[in-house]
Amino acid sequence: MPDTLADTMQTADLVKTIFIKADPGTVWDYLTLKAHLGKWYNPAEADLAPDAPYALTSKKTGKRVVWGKVLEWDPPARLVTTFIVEPLEGRETTVAWDLAAVAGGTRLTMTHSGVVPAHAEHLPLLGHLDEGWDLHMGMLRKAFAE
Repeated sequence: MPDTLADTMQTADLVKTIFIKADPGTVWDYLTLKAHLGKWYNPAEADLAPDAPYALTSKKTGKRVVWGKVLEWDPPARLVTTFIVEPLEGRETTVAWDLAAVAGGTRLTMTHSGVVPAHAEHLPLLGHLDEGWDLHMGMLRKAFAE
């Protein structure tokens, strides 16, 4: 049994699941192609590619806001990347996207791992990322509803 909140939170992952009215191949394109990433998330400098670095930029400033490397590439079923943002102070986290065909579309599950550091004072960062993923995944769902 963990002794502190920090000990408990070290193993916390953010997990979000949405259902999208599109086939997994089309959803995969929205996760990996420069032409689509800016529609629901942040614009990409280039298409994501296996074992390659990537960077996403701010729509307002053009500044790099998310970056990392593609770790797993299994289209259209699974994409895993490292995920680095300035508030993480250089720490790499991991984001996994799992896509599964369901009647009428795709079940998309995002798991963001490694966010919470050993110090409980960083808990607000977890909350901020949680809210951000809610926003972006809602925008992704909406992109297919139009």
